[in-house]
Amino acid sequence: MAEKITTIDQLKQQFAQYPQIGSLIKQIGDYLAQIDKINIDGGGKDDEIAKQYHETIDPGMTHLHDLLTLLKTLVEQVGYTGSDVMGLFDRVEDEARSLASSWSSDA
Repeated sequence: MAEKITTIDQLKQQFAQYPQIGSLIKQIGDYLAQIDKINIDGGGKDDEIAKQYHETIDPGMTHLHDLLTLLKTLVEQVGYTGSDVMGLFDRVEDEARSLASSWSSDA
């Protein structure tokens, strides 16, 4: 059983935050690209220490990129679906209002 009832207006406010969340995820991606550049430049390329460094760092960075991609995909899907649901709620509300006004005028 639900412990909290959420109104349509509250849902609209929550779904309206998804573009902001998407922007934050993009910003994290930009930071991650900067970290990648620092790792490449700072870790070196051709010596044994660079090889050890990249063997240690690169797999973690790959996982971090994968996680960020997954998070971006999930936020986009929920945002799009939420937008679709809110559009549906709006149409149903408009139709209910129209039916109610036609019903009251018929009486």
